[in-house]
Amino acid sequence: MATYARRSDSLKTLQHQVETDFIRQHPSALVNVAILKGRAAVAETPNAGEVDQLIEGLAPELRNRPDMLAVSKRLKGLASLVPGKPALDFSLPDTAGRSVTLSSCGEVCVGRVLG
Repeated sequence: MATYARRSDSLKTLQHQVETDFIRQHPSALVNVAILKGRAAVAETPNAGEVDQLIEGLAPELRNRPDMLAVSKRLKGLASLVPGKPALDFSLPDTAGRSVTLSSCGEVCVGRVLG
């Protein structure tokens, strides 16, 4: 099983590199949409920026498709969820039921959460 797992991992790495090279060399190829949508579906925080960067390198007629714009938007949000970057703004009701956003709360909220 260990041998099979190593071979499978190396084949996945090779496939990833071949696809990446193809996308960069053929930015107008329609198959790139399917490849990148597949990668975006399983993208994790560390590699979200890489996938979005490949989308940005596509020809305008592919990059500006509604489905690719939605994927890119999702990936940009995912890429921002890394330590050291500002948190995405969100809102929740306070104890009185008023909506409070993270950006309007500032250090007061951070102190309440961490303190």
